Amino acid sequence: MRKEGGGIRGRRLGALVLLAGLLPAMAFGAPPAGRVLFAIGQARLLRQADPRDLAKGDAIQPGDRIVTKASGHVQIRMADGGFVSLRPGSVLVIQAYRFDPAHPERSRVKFKLREGVMRNVTGKAGHQNKDGFRLNTPLAALGIRGTAFTVYTSQSRTRARVHRGAITVSPFNDQCRPEGLGACSGAGAATLRAQQDGRRLLEVTTRDKAARILKGETQSLVPREAGEAESGASEGKREGPGGSGKPPGKGSGPTGPSGGGSSQTAVPNIATDVQEQETAEPVTRSVDREWQITWGRWSRFVPEGEKEGEKPALAKLTEDREIKGVNTVFALLRPQWETVDLPPTGVVRFRPGPAEAVIKEGATLTPAEVTNAHLSVDFGKRVFQTNLDITSSALTDPVSVDAAGKVRENGFLLSDPEASNSQIQGTLSPGAREAGMLFQRDLPQGRKASGAMHWLHPGE
Repeated sequence: MRKEGGGIRGRRLGALVLLAGLLPAMAFGAPPAGRVLFAIGQARLLRQADPRDLAKGDAIQPGDRIVTKASGHVQIRMADGGFVSLRPGSVLVIQAYRFDPAHPERSRVKFKLREGVMRNVTGKAGHQNKDGFRLNTPLAALGIRGTAFTVYTSQSRTRARVHRGAITVSPFNDQCRPEGLGACSGAGAATLRAQQDGRRLLEVTTRDKAARILKGETQSLVPREAGEAESGASEGKREGPGGSGKPPGKGSGPTGPSGGGSSQTAVPNIATDVQEQETAEPVTRSVDREWQITWGRWSRFVPEGEKEGEKPALAKLTEDREIKGVNTVFALLRPQWETVDLPPTGVVRFRPGPAEAVIKEGATLTPAEVTNAHLSVDFGKRVFQTNLDITSSALTDPVSVDAAGKVRENGFLLSDPEASNSQIQGTLSPGAREAGMLFQRDLPQGRKASGAMHWLHPGE
């Protein structure tokens, strides 16, 4: 009996020692893996001790499961500066997260995307220790090489697109186990680099023994059989707004400022900025129909081969419209509405329409293309979220625009610098039948990615 009692006491002692080892983390709380920048629609945090709706500022911890329903969208800033965005209809598990600022090379990051669409921008942990980063899906493992990427997965198919750097994807097999870290190697693995083509995809299905590259330009990240039109969760719903990503009319117009990091310029003073354009004759795009919301380019930025005066002057448009936003290249106009009545509730995922974009370097403008565009507005919470990709011959890798902000009085959209890497100015029409938006992001070497875009209510 004495020996048995000693064994019990020994087990109790061991349990106490284990508990003591956990007490510092339990009592003082480990640093969060990240914090919610933005939550729209139905977005839930499933934590065993505290399941709840997600809200801006919520801490995300290892072991958390984040679920977005059909109207939900979440953006998270990770502790190492990385960025995670979840589209509607997604489930993400933070399987492991350890970031050591003093020794980033010792960090470990592991996610599991059970279903849906996730966009990721790698932070310091992934950059300093690529072998310590892994994203698993039900079918495959994804490793990085200093990267921004987007992944779609279901139980039968995984697709990934790389925006910057490179990714390696492999189906699970004897050489690639779910419990591993880093990119898998072996015959089943395939690597995709952004320099190859920002529109290519890596795919793994239940039938595949190896990942394969889809080269077709019309390939969508979310397969059409997955119901991308109904879900609205597709990162690549269209390869470009309006098909080509260019507006009706001649050429491709200038794009707004682009920039790295989370910094954002202040909302410009319209009167001052208009005067600083040093021209009284801005020109506007031509359109196939009379949109209520439109935009114009300042005349000094008319594309090569297109003469000033070939399109109506912006000054003429202001006879029945007013300027409601400006950036370096564009002005956004809408009719002189006294009030803009908007839906009191509901989440609307707008359809991409025509777009214009450029990369501006000094006085030189290089045409750019807008792809993978997404705009959601939660009218009950009066918030919006948008993201898109910009590709151009002036860019080595695609540039992403990710922003969120408030729907202000009279239908104005203004981005929140803390939740955005770009500046957004926009407006909604009465009844939210259409929307217009200017975007601008600062890029390295003083360049800017600037643009303007039109959106339609899905019912239009």
